[in-house]
Amino acid sequence: MYVKGAAINGKRLWEDWGLRIEDCDIGPPEVNDVFVPVPGGKTLDLSETNGPVSYKKREIHLELGAVKEKNAWRTFLSSFMNEYHGRKVEIIFDDDLAFYYIGRAYIKADVERTARVGKFEMEIIAEPYKYEIQDSQEPWKWGSFNFMTGVIRYLGEVEISQDRKQIIIPKGDMLTVPVFEVSRADRLKVLHGSKAYELRDGKNRYPQIKVGGASEVRLDFQGTGLVKVRYRGGSL
Repeated sequence: MYVKGAAINGKRLWEDWGLRIEDCDIGPPEVNDVFVPVPGGKTLDLSETNGPVSYKKREIHLELGAVKEKNAWRTFLSSFMNEYHGRKVEIIFDDDLAFYYIGRAYIKADVERTARVGKFEMEIIAEPYKYEIQDSQEPWKWGSFNFMTGVIRYLGEVEISQDRKQIIIPKGDMLTVPVFEVSRADRLKVLHGSKAYELRDGKNRYPQIKVGGASEVRLDFQGTGLVKVRYRGGSL
């Protein structure tokens, strides 16, 4: 698939490295499915018994190319490998600016050269989800926001008082555990399900509370204080 360009760890492939993306393949993540055979020739699908479907890693393959003097390629590839080979990277593609992928990068082989034209392959073993550029405490940006599929998650700081006891978290495509950043807490608690969780000044995180999934989440509060609910959405 043709992709105009990308940035890896903040460096542009074309502008900073002089590399074009000749080919790009972003593979789907493998599903963590569970099938159990039972007597009678049938099979039970237990993939979502303990919660929503989960995924393994995904592979991103890039074919990168450039035109250089023949004797310049060895030094160039060494510099490129020093920057990325075996390292954790974040990559943003120009045709999907609202998201970034996280993974570990590998240079797969030496440069294939024909005269001054050279090509080589880069592979990124990435996490299954791509992550939204802005989290729930960062205002959305016009330049990267997708008006067809994007969700404005900005919540800002909310004062929990007698007049306001609730924060609504919009639905999304990836469940995640939020962090509650709290100040001026006075007997402050967040209610989720049938339980109440104490919120103290500073950062609070409870794995039992998850947001960003297929349904909107309503968080009710007791007490008073200033609360920032910080989380980051994602998508396959």
